[in-house]
Amino acid sequence: MTSLDKTKLPYYVPSSRAPTKFNPIRPGYKQEDIDMQPLIEAVYNLLRAEVVKTMLLGRGFFNVGYELEMKTGPPLVTRIQWNFKTDPVSSSWVVEKMSREVAVLELLKSVSPQVPAPRVLPCDFAFNNSVGALFTIMNRLYGEDMWMSWPKPSAEDRVYITVMISAGSLQKLTADGLPVIGSILPHIILVPMEPCATL
Repeated sequence: MTSLDKTKLPYYVPSSRAPTKFNPIRPGYKQEDIDMQPLIEAVYNLLRAEVVKTMLLGRGFFNVGYELEMKTGPPLVTRIQWNFKTDPVSSSWVVEKMSREVAVLELLKSVSPQVPAPRVLPCDFAFNNSVGALFTIMNRLYGEDMWMSWPKPSAEDRVYITVMISAGSLQKLTADGLPVIGSILPHIILVPMEPCATL
């Protein structure tokens, strides 16, 4: 069995070289050194709403999240993609990934409106935007972090969740609202994508 060369995968970049100021692993990174003004201005330009304070919520392998305290109204959240490559194939994958994530929330809202889920407000999927990274803005929901609650489900449920996450992902919604499911790693595992009547 040959090992997988992660450097050849379009979604992977050695974390210390991710090309954005939001990269928490780059040499010399300090959260307090990040200029949040471009994000504050972007939120104002997109929503005509004033951010008075930003607070780091957490970060993962691809994204970093900030709470946005607003001058009026409830707080919002921005999810910023910090780990990406900029070559054409990888850039396309990052935009597809973020588009899929938005599509999942839209699908959830349309088929199960009773399920609490963040409502996606404006997104900016341009690499050369004023923030310096792709981002989405959502309303703020409060709850428990999945990894903090991971011990709670039974072992059987944890296996089921893991299999469902790895089996495939929502690629997009068709014009009539049907989900199109495909491989979670479309550039690595070629699985045909087609509309599904149910999930």
